[in-house]
Amino acid sequence: MEYIDLAKGFCIILVVLFHCDIYFYHIGYEFNTMVGNTFRMPLYYFLSGLFFKPYNGFFNFAIRKANKLLIPFFFFYFCTGVIVPFILQELNVDMGIKSVIGWHSFIDFYNEKFTNIPLWFLLSLFETNIIFYFCLIFIEKYTKCFKIATLICILFIIGIIGFFMGRNNVNIQIFIDTSMTVLPFFAIGYIFRKYTHILEPNKWDKYWILFVLMSGGITYLLSGGNLMYIENKFDVHPIAFYVSGITGTLCVLFISKAIVKIPFISYIGRYSIMLLVTHLLLLAVVSLIINKIISNHDRAYWCTVCITLASYSIIIPLMKRFLPFVTAQKDLFKV
Repeated sequence: MEYIDLAKGFCIILVVLFHCDIYFYHIGYEFNTMVGNTFRMPLYYFLSGLFFKPYNGFFNFAIRKANKLLIPFFFFYFCTGVIVPFILQELNVDMGIKSVIGWHSFIDFYNEKFTNIPLWFLLSLFETNIIFYFCLIFIEKYTKCFKIATLICILFIIGIIGFFMGRNNVNIQIFIDTSMTVLPFFAIGYIFRKYTHILEPNKWDKYWILFVLMSGGITYLLSGGNLMYIENKFDVHPIAFYVSGITGTLCVLFISKAIVKIPFISYIGRYSIMLLVTHLLLLAVVSLIINKIISNHDRAYWCTVCITLASYSIIIPLMKRFLPFVTAQKDLFKV
């Protein structure tokens, strides 16, 4: 399914647009926050569920997920959360990133403190995979009928519990509460891949514009409120939260399925983990330079975004060549 790379590309571009507003208050901020937030993170969890496999036992499964998620997390946490801030501090350079310096930096992720904020997603996605794995194995072992209905019910119950934990300021360290909240998105992805043909070529594809308008319209109508996945704080009704997250995700997938491929966007989508772990630091560098050249904030914003994204035509090949084990291209631990 080549169009999945395109969907991931659209999504990572939204992430870059959103994080660029750390350095610029752009007029597109409200739309990106109110609408983009609705499906940006659900799409990633959905796609992860789409390709979920239990493999041969928990140990095998956990090692594979550690290679793809935990190794990149710890490597880039150490590099961008400890080494880079320390160097910047020694050089007395302020790049607009809150530095976390000292020995406590090695464990600050436990308290959900990051210099490179987007890394939180890798940790949360690992936890989501683990929780889903145990739920799936439990249902396969102890349920004889209505397995899918039971799976959906259990995961939505866990999701609602996580949602209201955030609503009532109950926090579980290292984003476990957020991982609980987003489980339904992960589960829907798994179910769509295993039990439907909606993501495969089918006779309904000719109506893709209608599906886009319907899913996009529902998403727009239900979007709103402040959605803070990293803090597990969602200022919306839980039904609106889950429905708009799913419809927004489907809207992006229907568009991507119809287009199939846009070379550069599909390319960065395929290697989106590389953008995820590095784009915030790159935005800081580019915005520092652009702000000295361009005084108009709108123009500076778009120049920063375009230069940052274009830079990955060089950065991605370099990371593939020299950092394959910490960018999920090769496995550090063999199974």
